[in-house]
Amino acid sequence: MPGPVASIGDLFTSLGAAPPVLGEEYAKLKDGLRPDPEILRAAFERLRLRLRALRLEMQAAQSAAVPQVDFAELQAGRFPEDLAAQVRERGCVVVRQVVSASEALQAKAATEQYIAANPDKMLGFPKTAPMVWEVYWAKEQLKMRGHPNMLATQTALNRLWHCENGAVDVDRPLTYCDRLRIRKAGDTSFTLGPHVDGGSTERWEDEEYRKVYSHIWSGDWESYDAFDATHRAAARYDLYGKNLGACSIFRSFQGWLSLSHAGSGRGALLLAPILREATAFLLLRPFLEDVPASSFCGANPGKVQDLFPEFHQELIDCLVPIPDVQPGDTVWWHCDLIHAVEGTHGGTEDAAVFYIPAVPFSEKNADYVRTQAEALRLGRTPPDFPPNHCEVDCVDRGVEEDLSAAGLQERAGACEGKVAPRKAIGPFTTTPCWFPMRSIYRKRSSEDPQSQLDKTQRQLEEEETRLRVQLDNITEEANRRIEKGNEHILKLTAQLKDLQEKEEPELEQQRQEALAALQRQRQKAKEVQKQAEGTSAVLRQLQDEVQLLQEQKEALVVAVQEIYSKQKATVTPSTSIAEVKDRLLPDPL
Repeated sequence: MPGPVASIGDLFTSLGAAPPVLGEEYAKLKDGLRPDPEILRAAFERLRLRLRALRLEMQAAQSAAVPQVDFAELQAGRFPEDLAAQVRERGCVVVRQVVSASEALQAKAATEQYIAANPDKMLGFPKTAPMVWEVYWAKEQLKMRGHPNMLATQTALNRLWHCENGAVDVDRPLTYCDRLRIRKAGDTSFTLGPHVDGGSTERWEDEEYRKVYSHIWSGDWESYDAFDATHRAAARYDLYGKNLGACSIFRSFQGWLSLSHAGSGRGALLLAPILREATAFLLLRPFLEDVPASSFCGANPGKVQDLFPEFHQELIDCLVPIPDVQPGDTVWWHCDLIHAVEGTHGGTEDAAVFYIPAVPFSEKNADYVRTQAEALRLGRTPPDFPPNHCEVDCVDRGVEEDLSAAGLQERAGACEGKVAPRKAIGPFTTTPCWFPMRSIYRKRSSEDPQSQLDKTQRQLEEEETRLRVQLDNITEEANRRIEKGNEHILKLTAQLKDLQEKEEPELEQQRQEALAALQRQRQKAKEVQKQAEGTSAVLRQLQDEVQLLQEQKEALVVAVQEIYSKQKATVTPSTSIAEVKDRLLPDPL
């Protein structure tokens, strides 16, 4: 019989689950882990400076910040080296055409028929019109999980990781069975806010899990290697065991297979492709002074790690939509990567996916797969998920027989395994060479020199790979800065050329006009000077004439005086000399 009704909505506060109130024990936990104040301050200053640059980069790049590759480019279960470096930096990748579009569309149609054939049994979220179904054993889900191309893609993803103690075998992927989603066009209910899976407070609580982030705790977040699986194999990701869908094992990448056309504005997945910096920010943020004593800034027991603007705005600003995807494409993101879902599906068709993560081989993962295999046999819900068991009596449910031996052999051939084939002991091993992990450890502890040599060789290869990745990252950063410098130079060159082509003719015309105006002024000055010289000559002539008249006037006065003196004795003059002078014209100057 079905168990208690639960769904994905019980795991996320953004879907309605109430966050718990943390007790005093969490304040004590923080005090015991709190970094040195000066180390914390310096680390966060560097981190925020880096995030400011990344935010501008993400807002400019948008979907282009997510690496993309066609499945055909994966060679022998590996990413090309340049792309591998990008995926390690960004923490996500779109692998296109993992299955054909026709296969993906057929899988969607068949799954919808399976759901429709069992209307009184199926459960999901939201309860009234489910879009995230509590469905794990549809035949098409089994088929797509075991597709040889899916296996090869998962192998390539796992091989991006390395493990120092051999607890994880990245060459041998396992199958983890998860839900499916068929989101209707126009939906606004399936609004997953920014969050991180893989536990919440466990990252601080579990001692082994804390070791994953040792460089971050010490303030040296720049040296943190997000692809070191050494301490992830034994880490406890779900301390509270509420069976709400929180994964209890190590997934190298979360992922899904697209069964429809989707993209930005159509309920797209949002990713924050700043893996290292975002992880450091999330882990160190609770230790800052503005955070309440018992708060872990959205990390709550039994839930996911939620992000909130009051604590994580710098990270939320870096979310970008994934590139548009087609049926048969897959999307993958690192188990620590921040992700969300657009609140509104503004498209015209369903946005449908099968959730299929990448899971490497380890003892803990193998133990889970054994239990999961029993769930398939009985038609019950897988161990990590709500124990609704709604598929037990479903018509046309997938069963063990649907995992044919031929299919397993085909899938084994898709993986370039380094371990010789051995007998399979259960389904979901993705290869018939699946066998108890404990036997692996017994063999590795042998004193056989060849085994020791192989182990040493493998460690050398891993170290070489790690160093090569570091070199690639440094080279990529240098090339990125050079490229930005070259872009700036080209921009300045273009501006200079534009000035030369557009403004130089204008300046030349203005110069010519100024020269012409100057020439006119000079000509005018010459004319004025010439006029002035002519005026001076006339003035001198007038002055000479005035002088002559003055002399004539004086001579006339003398003559009059003489005449007057001769006649003085006999004639009484009627006019005086003064009166005669007054009748003469006055001096001109």
